[in-house]
Amino acid sequence: MGTCRSSCRFNREFTGVMLRDTPFAEPLTNGLRNLARILGARAYFEAQRGETQKAWATIQTLLRFANMLTDDPLSVDAWVRLAAIGQACRVIKELCEIAPPDQDTTRALENLLRQQDDVEPMVRALDVARLLHGEKVFALPQDELYRLLRDEDEADGNATPEFMFRVDFRKITFAPTLIADHATYLQLMAKSVRLLQGPFVPRDGAARQEIDDLRWRYTLNRRLSPMPGIMKDIHSGLVADVQIVRAGLGSLRYRNVHGQFPPTLDALELEGLTDPYDGKPLRYRREADGFVVYSVDEDQKDNGGSPRRPKQMTDVDIVWQFPRQSSPATSGIQ
Repeated sequence: MGTCRSSCRFNREFTGVMLRDTPFAEPLTNGLRNLARILGARAYFEAQRGETQKAWATIQTLLRFANMLTDDPLSVDAWVRLAAIGQACRVIKELCEIAPPDQDTTRALENLLRQQDDVEPMVRALDVARLLHGEKVFALPQDELYRLLRDEDEADGNATPEFMFRVDFRKITFAPTLIADHATYLQLMAKSVRLLQGPFVPRDGAARQEIDDLRWRYTLNRRLSPMPGIMKDIHSGLVADVQIVRAGLGSLRYRNVHGQFPPTLDALELEGLTDPYDGKPLRYRREADGFVVYSVDEDQKDNGGSPRRPKQMTDVDIVWQFPRQSSPATSGIQ
Protein backbone atom coordinates (compact mmCIF):
# COMPACT_ATOMS: atom_id res chain seq x y z
CA MET A 1 0.00 0.00 0.00
CA GLY A 2 1.18 3.49 -0.79
CA THR A 3 0.38 4.65 2.73
CA CYS A 4 2.89 2.16 4.11
CA ARG A 5 5.74 3.04 1.76
CA SER A 6 8.94 3.90 3.65
CA SER A 7 11.31 4.68 0.80
CA CYS A 8 12.09 8.15 -0.50
CA ARG A 9 11.62 9.32 -4.06
CA PHE A 10 14.66 10.80 -5.78
CA ASN A 11 13.68 9.80 -9.31
CA ARG A 12 12.06 13.06 -10.43
CA GLU A 13 14.06 15.34 -12.66
CA PHE A 14 13.68 19.10 -12.20
CA THR A 15 14.08 20.61 -15.63
CA GLY A 16 12.94 23.78 -17.32
CA VAL A 17 12.26 26.72 -15.04
CA MET A 18 13.83 27.07 -11.62
CA LEU A 19 12.19 26.00 -8.42
CA ARG A 20 9.43 28.49 -7.68
CA ASP A 21 7.84 29.62 -4.45
CA THR A 22 4.54 28.09 -5.54
CA PRO A 23 3.99 25.09 -3.27
CA PHE A 24 2.12 23.04 -5.88
CA ALA A 25 4.05 23.67 -9.07
CA GLU A 26 4.14 20.14 -10.47
CA PRO A 27 1.28 18.16 -12.04
CA LEU A 28 2.15 15.17 -9.82
CA THR A 29 1.96 17.39 -6.75
CA ASN A 30 -1.47 18.61 -7.77
CA GLY A 31 -2.52 14.99 -8.18
CA LEU A 32 -1.33 14.09 -4.69
CA ARG A 33 -3.07 17.09 -3.21
CA ASN A 34 -6.27 16.13 -5.03
CA LEU A 35 -5.94 12.63 -3.59
CA ALA A 36 -6.02 14.16 -0.10
CA ARG A 37 -9.14 16.10 -1.04
CA ILE A 38 -10.79 12.98 -2.44
CA LEU A 39 -10.09 11.01 0.74
CA GLY A 40 -11.50 13.85 2.83
CA ALA A 41 -14.62 14.07 0.67
CA ARG A 42 -15.05 10.30 0.76
CA ALA A 43 -14.92 10.27 4.57
CA TYR A 44 -17.46 13.08 4.76
CA PHE A 45 -19.96 11.42 2.43
CA GLU A 46 -19.50 8.06 4.13
CA ALA A 47 -20.44 9.69 7.42
CA GLN A 48 -23.43 11.40 5.81
CA ARG A 49 -24.63 7.98 4.62
CA GLY A 50 -24.34 6.60 8.15
CA GLU A 51 -21.19 4.57 7.38
CA THR A 52 -19.32 6.12 10.28
CA GLN A 53 -16.78 3.32 10.81
CA LYS A 54 -15.80 3.53 7.14
CA ALA A 55 -15.55 7.31 7.44
CA TRP A 56 -13.17 7.16 10.39
CA ALA A 57 -11.13 4.44 8.64
CA THR A 58 -10.81 6.73 5.60
CA ILE A 59 -9.56 9.58 7.79
CA GLN A 60 -6.92 7.26 9.24
CA THR A 61 -5.89 6.39 5.67
CA LEU A 62 -5.56 10.11 4.93
CA LEU A 63 -3.31 10.60 7.97
CA ARG A 64 -1.21 7.56 7.02
CA PHE A 65 -0.88 9.08 3.55
CA ALA A 66 0.53 12.21 5.20
CA ASN A 67 2.88 10.06 7.29
CA MET A 68 4.04 8.33 4.12
CA LEU A 69 5.39 11.66 2.88
CA THR A 70 7.32 12.44 6.07
CA ASP A 71 10.60 10.95 4.87
CA ASP A 72 10.36 12.20 1.29
CA PRO A 73 12.90 15.02 1.11
CA LEU A 74 11.45 16.93 -1.83
CA SER A 75 9.90 20.28 -1.03
CA VAL A 76 6.79 19.60 -3.11
CA ASP A 77 6.09 16.50 -1.03
CA ALA A 78 6.51 18.50 2.16
CA TRP A 79 3.82 20.91 0.93
CA VAL A 80 1.49 18.04 0.00
CA ARG A 81 2.00 16.55 3.47
CA LEU A 82 0.92 19.82 5.10
CA ALA A 83 -2.13 20.02 2.84
CA ALA A 84 -3.13 16.43 3.67
CA ILE A 85 -2.81 17.00 7.42
CA GLY A 86 -4.81 20.23 7.22
CA GLN A 87 -7.51 18.44 5.23
CA ALA A 88 -7.65 15.64 7.80
CA CYS A 89 -8.04 18.13 10.67
CA ARG A 90 -10.90 19.93 8.93
CA VAL A 91 -12.77 16.72 8.15
CA ILE A 92 -12.26 15.30 11.65
CA LYS A 93 -14.12 18.31 13.04
CA GLU A 94 -16.92 17.76 10.52
CA LEU A 95 -17.22 14.06 11.33
CA CYS A 96 -17.37 14.75 15.06
CA GLU A 97 -20.53 16.78 14.39
CA ILE A 98 -22.07 13.77 12.64
CA ALA A 99 -20.80 10.83 14.72
CA PRO A 100 -17.93 11.31 17.24
CA PRO A 101 -15.38 8.46 17.22
CA ASP A 102 -15.41 5.64 19.74
CA GLN A 103 -12.60 5.08 22.25
CA ASP A 104 -10.48 2.84 20.03
CA THR A 105 -10.79 5.16 17.04
CA THR A 106 -9.91 8.18 19.17
CA ARG A 107 -6.74 6.47 20.40
CA ALA A 108 -5.80 5.51 16.82
CA LEU A 109 -6.29 9.09 15.65
CA GLU A 110 -4.22 10.39 18.57
CA ASN A 111 -1.36 8.07 17.61
CA LEU A 112 -1.49 9.28 14.00
CA LEU A 113 -1.73 12.96 14.94
CA ARG A 114 0.95 12.99 17.62
CA GLN A 115 3.93 13.49 15.31
CA GLN A 116 2.19 15.38 12.51
CA ASP A 117 3.37 18.78 13.75
CA ASP A 118 7.05 17.89 13.38
CA VAL A 119 8.94 20.68 11.57
CA GLU A 120 11.87 18.49 10.51
CA PRO A 121 10.31 17.41 7.18
CA MET A 122 10.11 21.10 6.21
CA VAL A 123 13.69 21.71 7.35
CA ARG A 124 14.87 18.69 5.39
CA ALA A 125 12.99 19.92 2.33
CA LEU A 126 14.76 23.28 2.56
CA ASP A 127 18.13 21.56 2.71
CA VAL A 128 17.32 19.35 -0.25
CA ALA A 129 16.11 22.37 -2.23
CA ARG A 130 19.45 24.04 -1.53
CA LEU A 131 21.43 20.99 -2.67
CA LEU A 132 19.33 19.97 -5.68
CA HIS A 133 18.42 23.41 -6.94
CA GLY A 134 20.42 26.27 -5.46
CA GLU A 135 23.91 24.80 -5.58
CA LYS A 136 23.23 23.27 -8.98
CA VAL A 137 22.22 26.63 -10.47
CA PHE A 138 25.18 28.53 -9.03
CA ALA A 139 27.53 25.87 -10.44
CA LEU A 140 26.12 25.96 -13.98
CA PRO A 141 28.36 27.05 -16.86
CA GLN A 142 27.36 30.47 -18.14
CA ASP A 143 25.82 29.19 -21.36
CA GLU A 144 23.56 26.78 -19.46
CA LEU A 145 22.65 29.44 -16.90
CA TYR A 146 21.80 31.79 -19.74
CA ARG A 147 19.44 29.24 -21.31
CA LEU A 148 17.85 28.51 -17.95
CA LEU A 149 17.17 32.18 -17.20
CA ARG A 150 15.96 32.79 -20.72
CA ASP A 151 13.54 29.87 -20.51
CA GLU A 152 12.24 31.19 -17.22
CA ASP A 153 11.83 34.68 -18.66
CA GLU A 154 9.74 33.28 -21.52
CA ALA A 155 7.75 31.05 -19.17
CA ASP A 156 6.84 34.16 -17.18
CA GLY A 157 5.54 35.77 -20.35
CA ASN A 158 8.02 38.65 -20.16
CA ALA A 159 9.72 38.17 -23.54
CA THR A 160 12.47 40.63 -22.64
CA PRO A 161 14.23 41.91 -25.77
CA GLU A 162 17.42 39.96 -26.44
CA PHE A 163 19.75 42.93 -26.06
CA MET A 164 18.29 43.97 -22.70
CA PHE A 165 18.30 40.39 -21.49
CA ARG A 166 21.99 40.01 -22.34
CA VAL A 167 22.80 43.21 -20.44
CA ASP A 168 20.93 41.95 -17.38
CA PHE A 169 22.65 38.58 -17.66
CA ARG A 170 26.07 40.24 -17.69
CA LYS A 171 25.16 42.05 -14.47
CA ILE A 172 23.98 38.84 -12.82
CA THR A 173 27.09 36.86 -13.78
CA PHE A 174 29.66 39.57 -13.06
CA ALA A 175 32.03 37.58 -10.84
CA PRO A 176 31.92 39.72 -7.65
CA THR A 177 28.12 39.99 -7.93
CA LEU A 178 27.69 36.26 -8.50
CA ILE A 179 29.87 35.41 -5.49
CA ALA A 180 27.91 37.81 -3.28
CA ASP A 181 24.66 36.42 -4.65
CA HIS A 182 25.72 32.87 -3.73
CA ALA A 183 26.89 33.90 -0.27
CA THR A 184 23.61 35.71 0.39
CA TYR A 185 21.66 32.65 -0.74
CA LEU A 186 23.53 30.41 1.72
CA GLN A 187 23.01 32.93 4.50
CA LEU A 188 19.32 33.22 3.75
CA MET A 189 18.81 29.44 3.67
CA ALA A 190 20.51 29.09 7.07
CA LYS A 191 18.32 31.84 8.55
CA SER A 192 15.25 30.23 7.00
CA VAL A 193 15.99 26.98 8.81
CA ARG A 194 16.44 28.80 12.11
CA LEU A 195 13.15 30.64 11.56
CA LEU A 196 11.32 27.37 10.92
CA GLN A 197 12.83 25.66 13.96
CA GLY A 198 12.35 28.58 16.33
CA PRO A 199 9.29 30.11 17.99
CA PHE A 200 6.75 32.00 15.92
CA VAL A 201 7.88 35.48 14.78
CA PRO A 202 5.24 38.07 13.75
CA ARG A 203 5.38 39.42 10.22
CA ASP A 204 6.82 42.70 11.43
CA GLY A 205 9.38 40.95 13.65
CA ALA A 206 13.08 41.71 13.23
CA ALA A 207 13.99 38.17 12.12
CA ARG A 208 11.36 38.20 9.39
CA GLN A 209 12.39 41.65 8.19
CA GLU A 210 16.04 40.61 8.04
CA ILE A 211 15.20 37.59 5.89
CA ASP A 212 13.01 39.67 3.57
CA ASP A 213 15.83 42.16 3.12
CA LEU A 214 18.29 39.40 2.27
CA ARG A 215 15.92 37.78 -0.18
CA TRP A 216 15.67 40.83 -2.41
CA ARG A 217 19.36 41.72 -2.63
CA TYR A 218 20.41 39.64 -5.65
CA THR A 219 18.69 38.10 -8.65
CA LEU A 220 19.53 34.40 -8.35
CA ASN A 221 19.06 34.43 -4.60
CA ARG A 222 15.61 35.95 -5.04
CA ARG A 223 14.58 33.38 -7.64
CA LEU A 224 15.96 30.35 -5.84
CA SER A 225 15.19 31.06 -2.20
CA PRO A 226 11.89 30.01 -0.64
CA MET A 227 9.51 32.32 1.19
CA PRO A 228 10.39 31.25 4.73
CA GLY A 229 7.97 33.65 6.38
CA ILE A 230 5.05 32.09 4.55
CA MET A 231 6.42 28.60 5.30
CA LYS A 232 6.53 29.47 9.01
CA ASP A 233 3.01 30.90 8.91
CA ILE A 234 1.61 27.79 7.23
CA HIS A 235 3.45 25.40 9.53
CA SER A 236 2.40 27.32 12.66
CA GLY A 237 -1.22 27.16 11.51
CA LEU A 238 -0.86 23.44 10.95
CA VAL A 239 0.62 22.91 14.42
CA ALA A 240 -2.27 24.87 15.93
CA ASP A 241 -4.81 22.77 14.01
CA VAL A 242 -3.20 19.47 15.00
CA GLN A 243 -3.00 20.37 18.69
CA ILE A 244 -6.55 21.73 18.72
CA VAL A 245 -7.86 18.53 17.12
CA ARG A 246 -5.89 16.40 19.59
CA ALA A 247 -7.36 18.41 22.47
CA GLY A 248 -10.87 18.16 21.04
CA LEU A 249 -10.67 14.41 20.46
CA GLY A 250 -9.24 13.98 23.95
CA SER A 251 -12.17 15.95 25.36
CA LEU A 252 -14.66 13.72 23.52
CA ARG A 253 -12.88 10.64 24.84
CA TYR A 254 -12.99 12.10 28.37
CA ARG A 255 -16.74 12.62 28.05
CA ASN A 256 -17.22 9.00 26.99
CA VAL A 257 -15.56 7.88 30.22
CA HIS A 258 -16.71 10.51 32.73
CA GLY A 259 -20.02 11.64 31.27
CA GLN A 260 -18.93 15.27 30.93
CA PHE A 261 -16.24 17.29 29.22
CA PRO A 262 -13.01 17.93 31.15
CA PRO A 263 -12.77 21.00 33.38
CA THR A 264 -9.31 21.78 31.92
CA LEU A 265 -7.04 20.28 29.28
CA ASP A 266 -4.70 19.10 32.04
CA ALA A 267 -7.25 16.40 32.82
CA LEU A 268 -6.55 14.82 29.42
CA GLU A 269 -2.92 14.04 30.31
CA LEU A 270 -1.84 14.71 26.72
CA GLU A 271 1.59 16.15 25.99
CA GLY A 272 2.22 18.95 23.53
CA LEU A 273 -1.08 20.85 23.72
CA THR A 274 0.81 24.11 23.32
CA ASP A 275 -0.13 27.14 21.25
CA PRO A 276 2.61 27.58 18.60
CA TYR A 277 1.99 31.32 18.42
CA ASP A 278 2.84 32.26 22.01
CA GLY A 279 4.19 29.07 23.60
CA LYS A 280 1.41 28.94 26.18
CA PRO A 281 -1.10 26.10 26.67
CA LEU A 282 -4.03 26.05 24.28
CA ARG A 283 -7.03 27.99 25.58
CA TYR A 284 -10.01 25.88 26.58
CA ARG A 285 -13.35 26.26 28.26
CA ARG A 286 -16.13 23.84 28.97
CA GLU A 287 -19.57 24.96 27.92
CA ALA A 288 -23.06 23.74 28.80
CA ASP A 289 -23.14 20.96 26.22
CA GLY A 290 -19.68 21.12 24.66
CA PHE A 291 -16.34 22.89 24.64
CA VAL A 292 -14.27 25.56 22.93
CA VAL A 293 -10.54 25.01 22.36
CA TYR A 294 -8.45 27.55 20.48
CA SER A 295 -5.11 29.11 19.56
CA VAL A 296 -4.47 32.86 19.54
CA ASP A 297 -3.43 32.87 15.85
CA GLU A 298 -0.89 35.21 14.24
CA ASP A 299 -1.86 38.38 16.10
CA GLN A 300 -0.84 36.60 19.34
CA LYS A 301 -3.86 38.09 21.14
CA ASP A 302 -6.42 36.11 23.09
CA ASN A 303 -9.69 37.13 21.49
CA GLY A 304 -11.79 34.81 23.62
CA GLY A 305 -12.16 32.13 20.98
CA SER A 306 -13.50 34.40 18.23
CA PRO A 307 -13.38 32.34 14.99
CA ARG A 308 -12.10 33.72 11.72
CA ARG A 309 -14.82 34.86 9.36
CA PRO A 310 -14.65 35.87 5.68
CA LYS A 311 -12.41 38.93 5.15
CA GLN A 312 -11.62 39.13 8.88
CA MET A 313 -7.89 38.63 9.46
CA THR A 314 -7.34 40.32 12.84
CA ASP A 315 -8.82 39.98 16.32
CA VAL A 316 -9.58 36.31 15.62
CA ASP A 317 -8.42 32.95 16.95
CA ILE A 318 -8.08 29.45 15.48
CA VAL A 319 -11.07 27.75 17.07
CA TRP A 320 -12.83 24.42 17.42
CA GLN A 321 -16.21 24.83 19.05
CA PHE A 322 -18.13 21.61 19.69
CA PRO A 323 -20.92 21.28 18.93
CA ARG A 324 -20.79 23.87 16.20
CA GLN A 325 -23.13 26.78 16.84
CA SER A 326 -23.30 28.07 13.28
CA SER A 327 -22.47 26.99 9.74
CA PRO A 328 -18.71 26.61 9.16
CA ALA A 329 -16.90 29.21 7.09
CA THR A 330 -15.41 26.41 5.00
CA SER A 331 -16.66 22.91 4.32
CA GLY A 332 -14.66 19.92 5.46
CA ILE A 333 -14.83 18.41 1.98
CA GLN A 334 -13.19 21.29 0.11
